[in-house]
Amino acid sequence: MGNDGGSIPKRREIINFAQQKLNSGDDEKVGGFSKEITVSKILNLFKYCQISQKVLQKPIVSDYLGNLYNKEDVLQYLIDKKRGNKVKESNINSLNDIVELKIDLSSEGVLKCLVSDVKIDINNDSNAGLADVMFSYIVPCGCAINSKVLHSLISDDDKEVKCPACGNGFDIADIIDINSLDKETRDKLDRRMKKLRENGLYHNLKKVKKRKRDSNGVEGIKKLKV
Repeated sequence: MGNDGGSIPKRREIINFAQQKLNSGDDEKVGGFSKEITVSKILNLFKYCQISQKVLQKPIVSDYLGNLYNKEDVLQYLIDKKRGNKVKESNINSLNDIVELKIDLSSEGVLKCLVSDVKIDINNDSNAGLADVMFSYIVPCGCAINSKVLHSLISDDDKEVKCPACGNGFDIADIIDINSLDKETRDKLDRRMKKLRENGLYHNLKKVKKRKRDSNGVEGIKKLKV
C-alpha cells in the first residue's frame, strides 16, 4: 500500500477488515502499551489539556510525544513564554512543535475512530479494553485512528503508505501514539524527533528556518495577537 497512486479502500471495506483484525487479536501489547498501563489512566488523558489542565475541546493539538492540548491554551502558553512569564515546562517552543488533530472527540466525551466502528466513552471505562482506547495520529494530516485498526491496515514494510481516513501519503515513522505512557513507546518517539532535528525538520515536518531567537529561545509566534 505504497504511495503509488492506487485507490483508497472504501469506508465499508475498511470497517469490515479492521473489525475482523480486532476480533482476532489480543490486547497484550498494542502500539507500545503493556497491560500495566490501565484503561482508566489512558482515558483520563483524553479529558484534559496537558498544559492548562482544562477540559479538552476542539481544536485539539498534540506534540511529538502524543500529549494532547487545547490549541487555544498552547497559543496562550507561547505568548506567556515570550513575555517571560512563569509557565509550566513543556517541549513546545513553536507552533511547529504541534499538529492539529482531526479527532472525533465529542463534548460529551465520546471518542470515535475515524475509519472503524470503534467507539468509547472516556468517562466510563467499564466496557473498554486496551485495544479500544489506544489511538494514534498521523503526521502531517493529523487524522486520529484507533491504533490497532491503523496497524491492521498498513504494513511496517512499506516506506510510505496512505492515510485510511484522508488518503494523504505518509511515512510509517510518522505515526504518533496518543497519550504515550509506555517507556518503549516514548523512547521510539524521542528517536524520531532526534532524527527530524538532525534533518532540519520540526515535528510537523516543516523545515526549520534559521531566525533570531529572543532571550527565552521562543520562536514562531511573532504574528500572534494578544
